[in-house]
Amino acid sequence: MNSCDKFLALYNELDDILREKYHERDRSKSVIVRAVNDLNRTGNSEYIQLAKSLNMIRVLRNNLIHELDMNSLNLIEITSETLEEMEKYIVTLRNPKTAKTICTPLKDIYSIKFDDTSSLESIIRVMREKGFSQVPILNHQNLVKGVFSPNVIFDYVSKVDGVDLEKLTINDLKDCYPLDKHFSESYDFVKEDMIEEEIDDLFADAYQENKKLVMVFVTKNGKNNEPIVGIIVIKDLISSGYYLDK
Repeated sequence: MNSCDKFLALYNELDDILREKYHERDRSKSVIVRAVNDLNRTGNSEYIQLAKSLNMIRVLRNNLIHELDMNSLNLIEITSETLEEMEKYIVTLRNPKTAKTICTPLKDIYSIKFDDTSSLESIIRVMREKGFSQVPILNHQNLVKGVFSPNVIFDYVSKVDGVDLEKLTINDLKDCYPLDKHFSESYDFVKEDMIEEEIDDLFADAYQENKKLVMVFVTKNGKNNEPIVGIIVIKDLISSGYYLDK
């Protein structure tokens, strides 16, 4: 099999995977074009570069098949780098990462116990050192009780007179830190085998609805009454190398 034959075989495999992904059976419609358009809409520079590569692959394939019989005349030699990139796309699509594989695992999470008696000052100091603006609040079974953020303090101070910030503890904020009490932030729960693309969609959908999805909690079945396995924030999707969007 020469390089052009291998290219066409890989293209057909990629096309089949995307057709299954998009549930598109109409062969007159290009799923590669659809994937390119979706990637461009993300506004992400890495996704846009991938869209450009996929579109070039599509154009090359069309030339090989429809414009000239380049394959039989050996007018084009497909580089090994191009074939390797296509193989990488296919592997990524066939074996999507899951919430469990991309999340920050529980053992690596900085969290606060709901009955922690440490001063908020000491907690905020740790948050600043670690660069965190949101910290999960858990019980001793690692169920989520809420999230601590600067907005929680603002909310508390706005409701309570004569607050002594130096004496505040997490327990004092118990009416302000539950997930449904955050007025400008939202959170979600996903099951550990949810694929990366679906998680990306959660963040994208929240953005489209002008909501700020800050953190996704990963549990075995995606229930909020289960101990968390880990957490996902948007940088986890970026650092995981995810680049194929719906």
